[in-house]
Amino acid sequence: MKRAANDADLLLDLAKEVEVFCTEWGDSYGDIEIGGNRQTWPLTSREFGDWLIGRLYQSHGCAVGQSAFTNAIRTLRAQASLQGTKRPVFLRVADFDGKRYLDLCNERWEAVEVTSCGWKVVARPPVRFRRLPNMQALPYPRRGGSVDALRPFLGNITDDGFALVVGYLLTLLNARGPYPLLIYSGLHGSAKSSATRYTRRLIDPCIDLIGALPRTQADESRAVASNFILAWDNVSQLDGRTSDRLCRLSTGGASPLYKGHLIRPCQSDLRPVIMNGIAGFVRRPDLADRALFVPLAPLPDGNKKKDHDLSAQFAKVWPIVLGALLDGVASGLGNGERDIVANVGRMADMVGFVTKCEPALWKKPRFLDAYAASNVRAAEILSEADPVVSAIVTYLDHEGSFKGTATELLIALKKSVSVQMGGVRLPAGASPLSEALTRAEPVLERLGIAIIRDRVGATGSRRIEIKRIVSPRPAAVKKQRQPGSLPSEKRPSQLSLALPDDTDAG
Repeated sequence: MKRAANDADLLLDLAKEVEVFCTEWGDSYGDIEIGGNRQTWPLTSREFGDWLIGRLYQSHGCAVGQSAFTNAIRTLRAQASLQGTKRPVFLRVADFDGKRYLDLCNERWEAVEVTSCGWKVVARPPVRFRRLPNMQALPYPRRGGSVDALRPFLGNITDDGFALVVGYLLTLLNARGPYPLLIYSGLHGSAKSSATRYTRRLIDPCIDLIGALPRTQADESRAVASNFILAWDNVSQLDGRTSDRLCRLSTGGASPLYKGHLIRPCQSDLRPVIMNGIAGFVRRPDLADRALFVPLAPLPDGNKKKDHDLSAQFAKVWPIVLGALLDGVASGLGNGERDIVANVGRMADMVGFVTKCEPALWKKPRFLDAYAASNVRAAEILSEADPVVSAIVTYLDHEGSFKGTATELLIALKKSVSVQMGGVRLPAGASPLSEALTRAEPVLERLGIAIIRDRVGATGSRRIEIKRIVSPRPAAVKKQRQPGSLPSEKRPSQLSLALPDDTDAG
């Protein structure tokens, strides 16, 4: 075939079959057909460039210079921006037209479509997914299984803790956000890292399942650009800036920067996060308000297994657990709105959806009580870590209530602290105390402590009233036995597989 006078025009002629479009953020993509499967790639990606050069070689047996290639890509991007349809591009999960989609990330570019009537695997989903280099394929989900088959891979976990993990996974598959943070805590030997890996692998398998907590915003932005779920191991402490960034990943905020550019790998900058470490590394109330706290107890030596054996066992139950979770999502889409009586704070959407999914998973609702227990646990941890919360709790234990100005409160707390708590450091002035009190309100509320602000007198002086409104541990929250506290004959084996007889069906 005769070469075109302009090499860029030659490439554009070969790309006529490509459907180009852009997202609401202005990122340009192209749909290409490979082996009868539709694939979606950024026009600037290596994958799209390799496909285009491959087409050129197949048809002309030649290549073009970098300048011609760059001009062709720039032209295609202009077409996508000015002439193409605007479409969202999703990462691993999608919420579209009342349905949910899970990208299987396989070579056929198949996805699972979930509706209120059930779920099925579809070859050409109506949504576009982006693939990242780190991502790996999911197995085909299977019907007839139970989420309980996941439990042996989560270490020595309580019933409440397992309900929280299942609720977390259902929230991810709902694809709407905000996403809670899942926090595994426990001592050495409690399989925290293993639980983190298998929780992530269930929905978002990848080359590097778990890593170290990013220390800078640039490191975090690289992680966001390379992953759907962010999983971080052995976290020891979180400073204020890191806590703020985690809050933005959970419930939204400004998109992170990487090399001076906004990172928007999909239509949302929300990211699910899983972390593990010794209890108490979450010290900010706003972050704790977004978290699910799952304690793990050390595993008995007889229940520990080699990673290779455990991974092989997980591969067998993976499809049925995934199928059971998808059954739960279908139930959640099919059930009507339910009123949540409890005060669940900023994660009300998550709690509402998970409670609608539960009828497909187990006989009696579990998540709401488990979430309440998690909130109480978070409040207890923060009450020890936050000097203002700790001082207020101590003051109320001895005085019952407080009513006065911020200055008077500071004086009263300092007096109480000096007598009861020794060297606890409180804010230096009334204004910093008032700010700290605002941040601490969610924690105090969970502990049954109300803060009431009003203005009194002719000058409208600001007055603060602090009092207990309920007992510190709500009656609805059942305090469970700690993991491992059951008699040995009643304790389930944590690392043995107990599958229904029909789960091996093809």
